Amino acid sequence: MTGLGRDLPPIDIGEWPATEPWDGLRRLPMPERPKRTFKSFFKAVSEYPLAIVPYLYPIYSNTGFALLGLANVEANKLASSDPDSEPQSHKELLKRDIFEPLGMTSSFFRLPVNASLRDRIAIPANTSKWADISLGDVFDGAGGQFSSLRDLGKLMQTLLSPTGRGVIPVRVVREWLRPLHVWGSTAHQVGAPWEIMNLGPDLRAYMKGKIPHSLSCFN
Repeated sequence: MTGLGRDLPPIDIGEWPATEPWDGLRRLPMPERPKRTFKSFFKAVSEYPLAIVPYLYPIYSNTGFALLGLANVEANKLASSDPDSEPQSHKELLKRDIFEPLGMTSSFFRLPVNASLRDRIAIPANTSKWADISLGDVFDGAGGQFSSLRDLGKLMQTLLSPTGRGVIPVRVVREWLRPLHVWGSTAHQVGAPWEIMNLGPDLRAYMKGKIPHSLSCFN
């Protein structure tokens, strides 16, 4: 079983790494793979215990991010006088509120049919298999986004110089860059949404994953 408390519902993936614990491979048919439906997702959340109780050590949780994505969609509809006209999925909400305002015209949650758009997608050399995976509407909040290098550059500009560029207030960006938890020493920290490495006086690296592959920006 994989991801108890982190990836719900958990799935028996068989002999690792012959299969992946995800539903919806684009090119690799997996008829025996169970779908993560809204019903199965919320049933699992209600039945399985938390991997970590709130306000203790943080843990990366695909289930948590998926739940946040679904909550954002519902909160947006509740705030509207016409909920049916609002985005009905995480990918639609991000397209309207982030991709379009920032001019990210080559960012998707499903590979586009248009070949010229597909060719712009940035595929990582070390984990190219993720290009074959579609997480689906339930788990899109946990990942599964495709972007071109140009679009990723536009997003980074909003973090490095948010004034007048992005859709996130400057105060929120500053809060994101503040360490929220220190792992045993001042060298390893975690913020929202970054992992942080203290490299010296007034110098931090913000990343997702391992150095140097996922190094994002310096402060």
